[in-house]
Amino acid sequence: MSSISVTSLVLGSLTVQVDGTDSTLALSVLSTAPASLSIELGTPGAQGDAATIAVGTTTTLSPGASATVTNVGTSSAAVFNFGIPAGATGATGATGATGAGVPVGGTAGQSLLKVDGTDYNTTWGTPALATAAETVTATVRNNTGATLTAGQVVYINGALGNRPTVALSKADAEATSAGTYGMVSAPIANNADGTIVIAGYVANIDTHDFTDGDKLYLSPTTAGAWTTTKPSAPNHMVYVGVVARAHPTQGVIQLRIQNGYELEELHNVAIASVANNDLLAYESATSLWKNKSFTGLGLATQSWVTSQGYLTTAPVTSVAGRTGAITLAVADVSGAAPLASPSLTGTPLSTTAAADTNTTQIATTAFVIGQASSTTPSPDGTAAVGTSLKYARADHVHATDTTRAALAGATFTGKVNTLASAVGGAGLNLP
Repeated sequence: MSSISVTSLVLGSLTVQVDGTDSTLALSVLSTAPASLSIELGTPGAQGDAATIAVGTTTTLSPGASATVTNVGTSSAAVFNFGIPAGATGATGATGATGAGVPVGGTAGQSLLKVDGTDYNTTWGTPALATAAETVTATVRNNTGATLTAGQVVYINGALGNRPTVALSKADAEATSAGTYGMVSAPIANNADGTIVIAGYVANIDTHDFTDGDKLYLSPTTAGAWTTTKPSAPNHMVYVGVVARAHPTQGVIQLRIQNGYELEELHNVAIASVANNDLLAYESATSLWKNKSFTGLGLATQSWVTSQGYLTTAPVTSVAGRTGAITLAVADVSGAAPLASPSLTGTPLSTTAAADTNTTQIATTAFVIGQASSTTPSPDGTAAVGTSLKYARADHVHATDTTRAALAGATFTGKVNTLASAVGGAGLNLP
């Protein structure tokens, strides 16, 4: 411990500052001098922590109120809350310029519609709305790794968090087409839930490349897209719907997804262990169409026919030295006769017509012989043209007419008359 002595020889006040302290020593000599003062100094303590100041809250007070500062902390860790009075309301400023993407115009009842994905790119229009009864929707999960955009066609590829997960459909494979489920109606971010339409109207789609009434099919070349070209095998046919309105921003699609079927998916077709060259045959015992092999159906293959000796040379690859679509002339075929006025040789054969046939059909020798009459000729009768199609044979003989007299040696009976005489009148009358 140390001490300090102070002596004053005059009247007045004396102030002493002691180094290392935050205090001063004062000595006042009022009447008698000299005067003295002695003090003892203790040992200096350790340096304390520095005080801190922080800003708390700032509150706007009513116009004209006094500003306030309140310490809600401690003396060594102060936290000041400020109260600042609001200023008086200023004059109305000039109208600012039209913001980006907000178009002018529009009429009552119209809405601001997005033109495309660009920020603020909008236009006035009337959205195509559908009632709940016209549109069926579903909430799905997008975990494709990218945003699904409006108008893309999707299929169910799994489930996550009580939601079906979807991916872009494509008509080039069974796996990406058979489960086609719906169409995205608004963008769905990756790893987010969103809404798709599974039946009904999908509005505000870009359909300007199409015509009202166009039928749409799932594209086999671009995932999630649709086309007016009907896919054919080996691609898969999935009917998407119809363009109800062609428009670049307000297009409407009437969605009605219909997945095509594989042959073996038909309820009355049973396909098993398919092999090359199998045929589809009906099996009455099961009322099913089944795939059958040539041998199972009892049909002959080319190899079987060859093995039986029926084909001893290679199959025909050309005709008359020509291939492809060929039109043959009579001269191209050895021994062929023309249809008009043919000159046939040898013994031409034909079918024999039925007896009494009277057409332009060729008559065989058998037909001609069959037309010979087998009826005995009549010895006498009245002359007539006749209607029979039969002809008389060359060696036919008429029966003798016993009612007539022979030309020679006739024996008459009864009264015999002759023709009248050209000279005298009556002829010879034999009793």
